[in-house]
Amino acid sequence: IIVMEEIDEIEIAIRLSRSKGVGASGFKKLIDIYGLPSKANEIWLEKQAERRLSKVSICKNCSEAQIKSTMDYIRESKCIARYYGQVGYPEQLNVLTEPPPIVYMTSKMKSMPLAAVVGSRKTDAVSISKAKAYTEKLINEGYGIISGGAVGIDTIAHETAIENNAYTVAVLANGIDMVYPSINREMFEKIKERGILITELMVGTKPYKSFFPTRNRLVAAMADLIVAFPAANSCGTIITVNWGRKLGKKVISE
Repeated sequence: IIVMEEIDEIEIAIRLSRSKGVGASGFKKLIDIYGLPSKANEIWLEKQAERRLSKVSICKNCSEAQIKSTMDYIRESKCIARYYGQVGYPEQLNVLTEPPPIVYMTSKMKSMPLAAVVGSRKTDAVSISKAKAYTEKLINEGYGIISGGAVGIDTIAHETAIENNAYTVAVLANGIDMVYPSINREMFEKIKERGILITELMVGTKPYKSFFPTRNRLVAAMADLIVAFPAANSCGTIITVNWGRKLGKKVISE
């Protein structure tokens, strides 16, 4: 059931988060103080007015068309959006000093321990076998499986979860409406049935290179445990592991 007041608050939250000078940290502070995006936005605009800044000068480059398409997607129940501090926002993300102001999900997040299984995009028979066996072990221990939806170890982790009727979460580096990599289209559809797709990026956002490291911080934040398989030093696995250690998560290197 879509409550219009909540939808309105989400739209205001999106606009507030896209305002110059706010950012993730500023958004968190405003919500912590004022509770609702509408109140936070009202106070923030008043403060900007006192500084004699026009509304145009305090808005980031975020087109009305993208806001409209995002809100249409939400109103048509194609995804769920939750802002920081709202009931249903993934509590695991609160461990971040700058949690995403808004997240977009294909369904509500299930409350259960999650284990991240991450590794190289390049795989061989040995790495596939090891990743599959360890993922099955984690599932048997009661974990849901979280990863980044990429080719390679990510795919093995998600597919193993699907095969074992386990909960799985794919964190995307693009809009919830985009399919990347396209080869995983069928897998993403199955994940929607078995778990959820989640992203901090607005509808229509393409997977740019800079979005992947920020995506990996979400994987680390949401995981109770991180299992990392060998990968190149520059790849996302290392970023996820480093975030995990920074956040005090248990990290296992295979």
